Amino acid sequence: MARIIGINARLILLVVVVAEVIFGNWVFGPKYGFLNIPRNTTRTFDTSEFYPGGGIITYSRDQHGLRGPYANIGKIDLLVMGGSTTNELYIDNGKTWPARMRQRFTEAGTPKTIVNAGLDGQSTIGNLKNFEVWIPNIPGIRARFVLMYVGLNDTIIDDQTVSPFDEMKSPEFSRRIRHFILNNSVFYDLFRKTRGWLRAKRHSFVHGKFAKHDAQWHRTELTIKPAALKAQLQPKLDRYRMRLALLAEAISKFGASPIFVTQTRGDAQHDAGGYRSLRFKPNDKGGYAHNLAILEAYNAVTLEVCRELRLICPDLATEQTFKKEDFYDHFHTTPTGSRKIGDYLFEKLRNVL
Repeated sequence: MARIIGINARLILLVVVVAEVIFGNWVFGPKYGFLNIPRNTTRTFDTSEFYPGGGIITYSRDQHGLRGPYANIGKIDLLVMGGSTTNELYIDNGKTWPARMRQRFTEAGTPKTIVNAGLDGQSTIGNLKNFEVWIPNIPGIRARFVLMYVGLNDTIIDDQTVSPFDEMKSPEFSRRIRHFILNNSVFYDLFRKTRGWLRAKRHSFVHGKFAKHDAQWHRTELTIKPAALKAQLQPKLDRYRMRLALLAEAISKFGASPIFVTQTRGDAQHDAGGYRSLRFKPNDKGGYAHNLAILEAYNAVTLEVCRELRLICPDLATEQTFKKEDFYDHFHTTPTGSRKIGDYLFEKLRNVL
């Protein structure tokens, strides 16, 4: 009996090894190695408590970690990249701003392939790494344009060190091994798909939320003048300028034309020559205007680099008006806000694409 069990166990092991070699990525598939890119995932979330009209939404990424449909990965018209405001984890597949752009082009009779490669938390540091270790490893990928929705995450990083969100490989050895197996094993991939389906059935939703409907606008004075703030930020702005130039170069080497888009926040706005901030609690100091002023300094650098390199650079931050209801927290848009971004970029890029 022991001999029969041993023979069968060896046969099963042989079948597993052969299946892994043939159907996994160890030999023949795309080489994603230790990368922590979410792939082959479909999740659902209940967003009803976060914004009006919210409900069960579907978020999915394909085998390459991309979001959005495409018939031919070698004929992408626009590849969009950025952080969580591009990834839009809690907006349904069909209501993200890239999806809205796609819809508008189709309605105009000029359908375009627009694919989302945004990753939560990424700054220009992570996006530069993407063109080193991720995007070039996607088999056959080609894009005419690459749109970078940038600036916001760069304001909150210490760019002397790499943020965990920008590090494409986990610093922990055990996690690196896990991602290596995850990116190559056909059986682990099957397990992950099954687990994702079970999680989707439970409709879980874990995310920080803010009572935007209760927040009120209040006039806010900056504690530091914009010129003094810019001088204070200058070393970081110089490094941001350098990264933007490197990004433009990396995109060009990839064979695409770069497009940079400025960003804004949902918790502060300009008001009659000054600023106003939302107060989420009675004792809230409303200091978000200061954060908006910092972002504006980064946006100014983005526009300067665009002029210097003669790039396409829609200034969404100043040209598009948002309401309180267009954001469900400090940074992330509701479906109505995403629709505004998609509409704005369609109008700006319809003659470009």
